Amino acid sequence: MRTNNIESNSRLCMASAGSGYKLSLGADGPPGSYQDMDRTNLFFVIGANMTDCHPILFLRVMDRVKAGAKLIVVDPRRNTTADKASLFMQIRPGTDLALLNGLLHLLVKNGHTDPDFIEEFTSGWEAMPEFLEDYPPDKVAGITGIPEVAIRQAALWIGESPEWMSCWTMGLNQSTHGTWHTNAICYLHLVPAKYAAPAAVPSHSLVS
Repeated sequence: MRTNNIESNSRLCMASAGSGYKLSLGADGPPGSYQDMDRTNLFFVIGANMTDCHPILFLRVMDRVKAGAKLIVVDPRRNTTADKASLFMQIRPGTDLALLNGLLHLLVKNGHTDPDFIEEFTSGWEAMPEFLEDYPPDKVAGITGIPEVAIRQAALWIGESPEWMSCWTMGLNQSTHGTWHTNAICYLHLVPAKYAAPAAVPSHSLVS
């Protein structure tokens, strides 16, 4: 159109998510689907108040929770979504990246990784273990304000869940670290190889 004076959803709402998908997964299309929600064992909701902003979709989440799936909610406020959570993590604003890195730290420490998948389908992993040493659970608890026991519980549920979904929106995207937030969430799926299977995907698009 020969002008840069354009504002759109892709420039603000989805720009950081799209670039994060591209950097971590190699393509900027969200990999999740609505059908995945009916299979997952765990929902990880961060940066989104689904009950107020996505009420119809949240009913679908709750149907799955009633069938036995767990719901982790990360938010600075105890909102209506948090009231339904199996585990509510009341995070200090602006510290989401520390939490996500801390969860990845624990996935590695707990042995919830897939070395064969990492070797075949990822690159740069050799630098990650040293990087993650800066995010032990006690330090992450101090940064985020979330009790260490809750951080460990979340990491254990993620690591042990056969199929899980992460759901987020503007609480992460509209941030100076929005792209990094998306990267960090995708890494939580890639390291244990819980990405290619149905329901085992990051799913920003489902709640946007």
